[in-house]
Amino acid sequence: MKYLAIMGSFRKNKNSNQALDAFLQGVEKNGHEVEKLYLRDMDIKNCTGCDNCSRTGHCVFKDDMNIIYNHLDNCDAIVVSAPIYFNSINALTKTMVDRSQRYWGIKYGYGREKIEIPRKIGMFIGIGGANYTYDQFLAGQLVMDMFFKSINAEFRGNYLISETDKGEVSTKNRIVEELIEIGENFENLSKFSIQKID
Repeated sequence: MKYLAIMGSFRKNKNSNQALDAFLQGVEKNGHEVEKLYLRDMDIKNCTGCDNCSRTGHCVFKDDMNIIYNHLDNCDAIVVSAPIYFNSINALTKTMVDRSQRYWGIKYGYGREKIEIPRKIGMFIGIGGANYTYDQFLAGQLVMDMFFKSINAEFRGNYLISETDKGEVSTKNRIVEELIEIGENFENLSKFSIQKID
């Protein structure tokens, strides 16, 4: 299988990246191909709502989002890891999600033949620094659910970690081991949603 891993935090080697790397350790145990992209290193413009993608299936912008489109068109699984700001995904990740409107346009575009988007499976890793609350990740989960629907991915699961301001994920053996196990078995898992207190 081909995995696309998207790291959505501006902080390159902190909790979002540490959690993603733990998951990918499990994925790589099975010899799967992994492409990891750091959104902080990419030039991705904001969606302007011009509707060109609904009319033509293509985005008007020629930037690094085309790299992501290419991987999305060819991967079998995608995992997105992002920090939670104000109970939703951070702006860097949301910009990438908004530019995925292209896939909504491809599926449901007006006045032209619809294009079938290859099926895949998806997972969201959410990192919340604040103290645990039951709805801490709700807005982010709703956004990611719509993102996965748009790119024709079965939203297989959430792995959500609260209270990460108290310590780095890489020092939490129980969480690291669980993420490795999920990565190793991801394609065979039923839908899940796990929220941990760091």
